[in-house]
Amino acid sequence: MTDFSVSSICLPISDLSPTTDSWQIYINRLCLDTVLPWLQSWQSSAQPCCESAVLEDIWPFVDGTLLNWGNKRLALVPSEALEQDEFRVPQEWLDIPEWQADFYSPRQIA
Repeated sequence: MTDFSVSSICLPISDLSPTTDSWQIYINRLCLDTVLPWLQSWQSSAQPCCESAVLEDIWPFVDGTLLNWGNKRLALVPSEALEQDEFRVPQEWLDIPEWQADFYSPRQIA
């Protein structure tokens, strides 16, 4: 992974509701803004499935971001769990055909 500064990916918190939604959005944004530049350095066509505003509407309800590159799809699923002996894909990622991915990647946010 590349080095990054947390301040470079901070969200304008004033734009978010003062609830746990803000934290969920922040964790998902942190995951996306950390992994996407690394993935693009390896596979330049990698892009989030939706625009940032759409993702911020989804993140309070479902953790994760779907990335497209070529004909492959990768779901990044952040977790704050310190120990990850197992990984569970949120059911929405499996039930909604438009959200199904070829690969599911847990990302530890600590």
